[in-house]
Amino acid sequence: MARPTTAVDAVAERYLEVSAALDPCAATESGIAGHDDEITDYSPDGVAARADAARTALRELDAAEPADATDVVTVAAMRERLGVLVDMHDAGLDLGELNVIASPLQTMRDVFDLMATDTEDDWATFGRRLSQIPQRVAGYADALRAGASAGRAPAARQVRRGIQQAGQNANL
Repeated sequence: MARPTTAVDAVAERYLEVSAALDPCAATESGIAGHDDEITDYSPDGVAARADAARTALRELDAAEPADATDVVTVAAMRERLGVLVDMHDAGLDLGELNVIASPLQTMRDVFDLMATDTEDDWATFGRRLSQIPQRVAGYADALRAGASAGRAPAARQVRRGIQQAGQNANL
């Protein structure tokens, strides 16, 4: 017998939908369809929107009464993960992330490796996502500048390697 949908489930589902729309690259990485022709907005506004979505979900969790043990676990997990997201945002640690392994620089490149390319429609979706790269790179550059202006510039070695990686990506 299927478990009935609870208020906590509704909060989790709503957050998943909002999160996928605000972070299409993560949606693709997680196998969530519907945003495959979009690139995550890494600008200061995009970063703030994701933090706001986490805050909203946390407020909604406050109003949702757990109906069973599954809900208790869901609430605990969501509070922990979303709380970390909000704390990182409030500390400015999610603005202008740059490293050589897992930052927006790599995500904007790697997400294309996860996309289907079997049909003409797949390639059209690929092209729509690819066409957004210039705008999203500009937004990411704004976030890097904002982080540096706030005294949180990436390490010089990370910047040098990031520049090399960006150059390699441009030549693909």
